[in-house]
Amino acid sequence: MGASATVYTDSIKDADGLDHVEWEYQWIRVLDGGGQVEIAEAIRSWYYVGESDLGHRLKVRVTFQDDEGNWERLESNLSGVVGPMAPGEYAYVSLEVDRDTAEVGEWVTFTIRRRGEMQKQIRGDINVRGIESDITGWNLYAFVFRTPQQLTREWRLQVEAEPNDAHTPGRTVTALLRGVFEDHAVADTSAVSVVVVPAGTRNRGDVGPPDVESATVDGSTLVIRYNEALDHTSEPGRSAYSVRINGGSGTNPTSFDLNGRTVTLTLGTAVANGDQVTVSYTAPSTGAIRDEAENRAADLTNYPVTNNTAASNPVIDAPATLSLAEGVGTYSYSVSLSRALSQNVTVNVSARAGTATAGDFQVAAGTLTITAGQTTSGTHPITISDDDIAEGNETFSLVLSNASSPAIIGNDETVVTIVEDDARGLFPSLRSVTVPEDGTETYTLVLESEPTAPVTVKASRTGDSDVTVTQGASLTFTTDNWFQPQTVTLSAAADADSANGTATITHTMSGGDYGPNNVSATVTATEADTSEENDGNIISTVVTLSLSQTEVGEGDGQTTITVTGRFDGDAMTTPKTVTGSVGASGDGAVAGTDYGTSGGFTFQIPAGTTEGSGTFTITPTDDDFDEANESVTVAGSLTGLTVNPATLTIVDNDTRGLLANRSRVEVPEGETATYTLVLESEPTATVTVTTAGDADGRRVADVRRTILPKTVTGGATLTFTANDWYYGADETVTLSTAAHDAQVGETTRTARRRSPTRDCGDRLGRATTAAFTTSVTAVERDGMDARRRWR
Repeated sequence: MGASATVYTDSIKDADGLDHVEWEYQWIRVLDGGGQVEIAEAIRSWYYVGESDLGHRLKVRVTFQDDEGNWERLESNLSGVVGPMAPGEYAYVSLEVDRDTAEVGEWVTFTIRRRGEMQKQIRGDINVRGIESDITGWNLYAFVFRTPQQLTREWRLQVEAEPNDAHTPGRTVTALLRGVFEDHAVADTSAVSVVVVPAGTRNRGDVGPPDVESATVDGSTLVIRYNEALDHTSEPGRSAYSVRINGGSGTNPTSFDLNGRTVTLTLGTAVANGDQVTVSYTAPSTGAIRDEAENRAADLTNYPVTNNTAASNPVIDAPATLSLAEGVGTYSYSVSLSRALSQNVTVNVSARAGTATAGDFQVAAGTLTITAGQTTSGTHPITISDDDIAEGNETFSLVLSNASSPAIIGNDETVVTIVEDDARGLFPSLRSVTVPEDGTETYTLVLESEPTAPVTVKASRTGDSDVTVTQGASLTFTTDNWFQPQTVTLSAAADADSANGTATITHTMSGGDYGPNNVSATVTATEADTSEENDGNIISTVVTLSLSQTEVGEGDGQTTITVTGRFDGDAMTTPKTVTGSVGASGDGAVAGTDYGTSGGFTFQIPAGTTEGSGTFTITPTDDDFDEANESVTVAGSLTGLTVNPATLTIVDNDTRGLLANRSRVEVPEGETATYTLVLESEPTATVTVTTAGDADGRRVADVRRTILPKTVTGGATLTFTANDWYYGADETVTLSTAAHDAQVGETTRTARRRSPTRDCGDRLGRATTAAFTTSVTAVERDGMDARRRWR
């Protein structure tokens, strides 16, 4: 601002020639918010950049006629945005005139007005010229401001001549303010116009209506300028005008004013920079707009209005409110800008605690940036703590500060509400329970939110006195265990009546944030009287189990057993479920060693019946030990009733024994013979077998020589272990006889094999009391001829 802009046309070329061209100029102001305005009187090759141009851009339109008679029009590129001058360095000089029309012979006063600081003397001049031709008697006036106290300079001129063609009224002359202001002053209003009319013709001889030259608006002030002075008695009133903004419905101005050549309307709603505005005028029957010659102005219909409203500072607004759920985690916060700019702008953001404190949220102070061309900032993280405490909704604020130029802050605070997602409560796992007479039932309690301090829960009962709280009458929940269920046990005493009593168990709380908020929970307990479970005859109190078979052989493999449970009384009105198990501590048979099983079993005794059945499988272990038969307990349970178990016996299929492969062995005289021995069952430890023999007792009275016994020469002592007791690992016994004994014919001897008791027992180390033996008869076959018997 303060510079002089100049058009240079020497670079313009045209194929049809430009030897005799005359250039016409029009300077144009391009508004920051959109739209453009032709600057009045700015029709020369130079233009003083004034205060009205601040914040906008400029361009110039050049119109010319080439040598072939063709009219051409060119427009320059846009200038940069007009910026301000440094404060205190410049003055503004404007030109004013005291009238819009002047008759020949009248005096016209021009006023040069100075504003702003004056650093040096300000010199300039006024040049008056006509549009069609020069005006005789008007001349150049030079002026100077010498001291800061001089604010105005005046120049009075008398109209001494008429314009050319004096019989045509309404010719216009222009006074131009110009001069070299030595780069410390600027022309704010550089030209004014005066319509010169022949003497005595101001109010007569003018037969043309006043025409609108321009219509401009700045904020809430709309000015319509006519080409001649208007009759000051014209009073159409504000209702004769209608103004549309951006094509909306027409509205009447709030006030009307007429002065000289202008009509000024005040709008009820200010126009914003960039708005499209039109004005309409309908002449009323009285008071219509007219000139001093009483010519009425024509009506206007949606006449375009040049919007000179300066762009306001862009505004950064924070959202007024923001609601965030406690479980949202991290939220991305942003702000908005009223309009996009060609540069980045920034604003600081920080948090201010309210009912929510620092532990409820985390927001670091930071800077939000709105990049050029955008209207929404980048984001800033807000983290909401998701605790388990029921605190109710809480608030804190995000505050904006220090916006960078040219932005300003509008709404500077966002009130953030943290929406609570926790609620105090005592949650029972069951809201109603049935307690069997002379039995118990349980349920659990747990808090629904973390307490601020330890909480005590106490139980009280109203209603049936047979129902009592036997466990959990007083429970304590802390900040460490509030989420862990705790058990309450109810009991129902046996009574003589047949009615189902009902009791209400009320759990009240004290301590922490639960007590003051009167948090409680109730559970309805119904006593299930056993007399209801029958037809009024025999009450069933026992279920007796029986098996489809009571024995299973050790070698039977997998066997399915059917278990039947029977009431000892009448059928019940509701189904009952029996939960069974196979095997018990103290059984003769050990699970996993003596048998395998499918595990437990369940079956139901349907309502209206007295028995029900289920199955399980058992696979005995088929070992080689000789052991006693072993028992397996089949048991069951049923709430409120006694279940009598059944017994299944595993029958052993092994027998201890020592087995020889032959019962009689012939031993030739003087030679040897063998037989083998093997055990009939696996020993639990090493077994030793010894051989003992005796003569058959045959004696010959007259035999004078001693009979030599037969001799066991191999296998007199044998050993069997768990690895070699079976067939294929037989032990061999060898017998021999002496040669040429005195005995003639056959003799026999019995070899008895004995297994000591201490080496026998079952595989679990349980001792047995019986030893066992086996016998083999050995026959000596004598080699002498019968004739060689004793001599």
